[in-house]
Amino acid sequence: VEPPSTEAIDIFLAKVNKVGGGLTLDQALHGSDLFLYGRGLDAEDAKVVAYIITANPKLQVVDLGFNNVSDLGATILFPALQHHEILTKVWLYGNGIGDHGAAAIGASLKHDESLQTLVLSQNKIGNAGAAHIADGLRANSVLSFLSLTDNLIGDVGALAISYALSHNSAVTAVNLGGNNLTEDANQLDDARLHTLHKHRTSDE
Repeated sequence: VEPPSTEAIDIFLAKVNKVGGGLTLDQALHGSDLFLYGRGLDAEDAKVVAYIITANPKLQVVDLGFNNVSDLGATILFPALQHHEILTKVWLYGNGIGDHGAAAIGASLKHDESLQTLVLSQNKIGNAGAAHIADGLRANSVLSFLSLTDNLIGDVGALAISYALSHNSAVTAVNLGGNNLTEDANQLDDARLHTLHKHRTSDE
């Protein structure tokens, strides 16, 4: 990932520090976590975050919940994520990510060897996006917890996820509560697939 311009970094830090905190680029490049919840970050800011991810080998947790990363931002972030060796938790709930962004996420999961928790709740991922993520799950052997609650996933997407789980022994829970599922989907036979009700955890 190419280093962002000074202007892009300044804009990013201004948004991050608008509610306090005083984060500097140096701190972001050397810390073990990056908590950027609700800072109004968009796809342009995702370029800075992607740079931080690739340039900081100590980074373990990234929280980008309730921003405006969008599909474009997801396509920027996840190619950077898949090469990190110790990044284990990523929160991207409430970011307007749809099926196009989910395609990038699925592609990343095929190669990622560190990510254990991925929260994608309250986005706009539908059946096509769920299928892309399912493709990634079939090839992934590290991810253990995936939350897709409150998206736009129907029975077809849930079935794709369920099929992926039959080829994946690492995943312990996938949350699909709050989607567009019928009773048929709620009967899918995998104890790890939580469909009708949210299986609440501290990571959700």
